[in-house]
Amino acid sequence: RRSGEHIARTLFGQQTIYEYHPCIFSNPFDLHWKFWGDNSGSHAFTFGDLETKLLTLWIWEKRIHGAFLESGTKEDEEKVAKATREQRFISIKILKSCKTADEVIAKL
Repeated sequence: RRSGEHIARTLFGQQTIYEYHPCIFSNPFDLHWKFWGDNSGSHAFTFGDLETKLLTLWIWEKRIHGAFLESGTKEDEEKVAKATREQRFISIKILKSCKTADEVIAKL
């Protein structure tokens, strides 16, 4: 959707910077997940489960490069998307101390 909006603005003479940030989502079978960024990195951390909330982060050089979130709130989605888009720094030690997806999201 954003790609199309950018193309339209460019065609009408507006010069804007296009920041590509992939986001994939799915809603079938009562699963409501979203994926942002890239699923590559030196570490992958998963928190939670499908019964409550599931979050996986892909980390490269202590920065978030990709994220998968299942059953997150709108606020959760915004925080995770922003942290991934910014490739935010996050300590591996902090991630290892978290037990739930909510704990990780609170630290983003």
